[in-house]
Amino acid sequence: MAGLKPEDLQDSVKPLQLIPVPYNTDLKGVVADSLITQQAKMASQMLPERNFIRSRIGNSGVFGFNSRAFRGNYLQGREFRLKFGLFSKRYEYNDLGKKRGVLDYFNGCTLSYGFGSFGEFRSEVPRERVHLLKGGIRSNYNYWITNKKFLGFTSYMEAGVQFNGGKVSPVFVPSVGVQLGPLLNINYYNMPIWLRIPAQFILSLEVRIGSVIGNGRPAMFSGLDLNYVF
Repeated sequence: MAGLKPEDLQDSVKPLQLIPVPYNTDLKGVVADSLITQQAKMASQMLPERNFIRSRIGNSGVFGFNSRAFRGNYLQGREFRLKFGLFSKRYEYNDLGKKRGVLDYFNGCTLSYGFGSFGEFRSEVPRERVHLLKGGIRSNYNYWITNKKFLGFTSYMEAGVQFNGGKVSPVFVPSVGVQLGPLLNINYYNMPIWLRIPAQFILSLEVRIGSVIGNGRPAMFSGLDLNYVF
């Protein structure tokens, strides 16, 4: 290999072509300067299924639509949630350097405001108007079924106050959900914003179920979330 130029090394040593560039790698510390091209810099900032990961590590706004989950007392209304920060995460590979069988998680913070009404299913008693102001922890768990597809779970553990009939009382609102898009290989994060929002309405791929727990009887709800990452 005498006289071989650095830029010719990858073509001569084929196994080097199979080694992925680790995310956020400082290229100056691992390869010769002559190999640090613009393409290499871009590759070092890429993650598999990057658009889904971006929605977990970045700040985002969530528009929620809540309605009845079961018979009995339930919450119906709307909410806006701000997801920000990332205080713990895991994004790993299996022994083969791939994703199948791996569970990743991402934990951050939330602030949310919601409004709507409480009431019994099919009751003739007028529903009670309510406003909810809360914050807490959000979590995303991704279990990789294959190297390309994963099942996404989400949860919110939030607490705050509810304003109901002129009264203010503490409230705890846990909820869990599932995102089916990654499992079905439907990625609306690749769509332009003008198409992404209506696509989420049509495909309903992120759904949750939860409960408003306060001084009175818990109110269950099911929700559909629309995410906007910024």
